[in-house]
Amino acid sequence: MASSSSSEENLNGNDAIISSTVANINNTVTVSCNDIECILGSFTKVFYTAVVEYSLIATAVMFIVWHNIERVQDRELTHRIQKKSTIRINCSKTIFGLFAGFGFLAGTFISMALFYSNINLSKYYDAAKVYTITDLVQHCIGIVACILALWRIKLLNYVHHDSNEHDPHHAAHANQELLDIILLAIGLIGELFFSTAGLMVGIVGYYFVSYWLNW
Repeated sequence: MASSSSSEENLNGNDAIISSTVANINNTVTVSCNDIECILGSFTKVFYTAVVEYSLIATAVMFIVWHNIERVQDRELTHRIQKKSTIRINCSKTIFGLFAGFGFLAGTFISMALFYSNINLSKYYDAAKVYTITDLVQHCIGIVACILALWRIKLLNYVHHDSNEHDPHHAAHANQELLDIILLAIGLIGELFFSTAGLMVGIVGYYFVSYWLNW
């Protein structure tokens, strides 16, 4: 009886030690995850606003473009387009973009093949890693492409309106163009940064949890 009671006390003591150790690990993991989330926690409202803003503004712009297809308000421009029968397009600078698009598409197909092969082999951890890395790389490429596109926009020839003309239609149109450019630039890049930051926080938080659980 004495040996059985002592063994029970030892088991209870070991259980208490294990429980306290697990509690300490959980507390450490919780603090680490909270520290990581606090890095971008204050920007959550801004990022969510950018997502909604980009979606609404992009929808409105695409509706306006679709509604105004084949409509030209300037009569002189319409006459000049009808008079000129041939159009020349310089495609010398589109080779890089074409091959970059093919490379992006090929990388996407390769990552999909790796993802589904890992799923079929029941390697779910490797499949999740491939998916996360691919998504992160694609968002980073999207951010760089958007910044480059915004920088190249200045080379386009826009229709300039005379500031001395007191035409409310031209003034409203110019203000709408400026507002659309600002909202699309902030909304699109903010949405991409939000997605990338969420992926990075998820990856770092997962590795912190795995480290402390395996420690």
